[in-house]
Amino acid sequence: MNPHFDTPLPLPVELEHAFRRAAGAGNLVGALKELWPWLAQEAGAPRGSDHYSLRQMMTRAYTAYYGPANAMKLPAILSEMEWAGLPLPSGDVRLLDVGCGPGTAAAGAAWWWGERGVKVSATGLDWSAEFLSLATAVLSALGARLQTQRGDWSKVGELQRVVKESRPQVVVASNALNEVRRGPGELASLWAGVLTELAVLSKRDKGPHYLILLEPGNRDAYRRLLQLRKALLEGALLPPGVSLTLPCLDHRPCGALADPKDWCHEEVPVVLPAWHEELGRGAGLFKESLIFSYLVFAVLPDGVPAGFPVGAARVVSQRMEEKGLMKCYVCTASNGKRLARVLNSRRTEQNEALAVCRRGEVFTTLELGEKGDAFVAMRSSKKNKA
Repeated sequence: MNPHFDTPLPLPVELEHAFRRAAGAGNLVGALKELWPWLAQEAGAPRGSDHYSLRQMMTRAYTAYYGPANAMKLPAILSEMEWAGLPLPSGDVRLLDVGCGPGTAAAGAAWWWGERGVKVSATGLDWSAEFLSLATAVLSALGARLQTQRGDWSKVGELQRVVKESRPQVVVASNALNEVRRGPGELASLWAGVLTELAVLSKRDKGPHYLILLEPGNRDAYRRLLQLRKALLEGALLPPGVSLTLPCLDHRPCGALADPKDWCHEEVPVVLPAWHEELGRGAGLFKESLIFSYLVFAVLPDGVPAGFPVGAARVVSQRMEEKGLMKCYVCTASNGKRLARVLNSRRTEQNEALAVCRRGEVFTTLELGEKGDAFVAMRSSKKNKA
């Protein structure tokens, strides 16, 4: 199973202090009250107004409230990559944080790799001088190196230029697609160009390289991510040697696209400090878990398997208990997204693992009947060793 999607994550003290100190004092509650509808309803910029990232108090409020929790999303994904047996870069890691804001992804990566004795050298790309200044403060507090570049990553050629210059092993775009008004075709071409550059770097370095796209866990953000996935795969835009490795089990069509109201996401419980809860409460907000959607594209060295076992299935909903049964939704190779269930009267050693499953869990074998009754459910312990 995926233990990091099951156990509440305490916010590391290092990250808490880094974001809180960078945000500073002032009327953060008032700024957060004003900021939230801009983020939730206006993609960061109401019509006729400038973007929130150009307003100092809004960027500081964002840093204090959204920074600490969002910084933990990338570590959750990196932990899943580690659990899945994907080879991670060795030695000091070069990372590019696209649309970096206050250094959210770079900070999460610096903490996660730091726990494993690995240093991170990050480049932060953003169009906001306010955010780049805050990112510098956050990464400095963590003892990590950060080079900043001011620019619009969504402009043709800009992102590829920065990738060529910084030569990253990991490229992360966190909550960036959600604030760019581009169609899936345009975005697919842009990210295909980045993947092409990573393929060149991987061949030169003879090591693994990754592109991680990380978005909010709401329906609109996830479906935009799905449209991008579809454009990349159906348009045959992935360069040779590049594969989609997580959370999708392979390159199968996504069943969630069939229903406009459908989407899936990951959810990780998190324990946040009292001052963070007080700040959110003052603005009418509350956060008790990390909810996000993501795609991980990998350029892996020769001989390293990039896929889950054929026929593997992933749990893509919470476990729902009803009278006499448990049910959940799973993504399967043969039937896409479908309902799976275990009747209490028919629980056996062979299907018990599904009866107690968690969102994000992967099964190497899942045999379902016509109505979704599970006959056999075998967990995956590690993808490349299953």
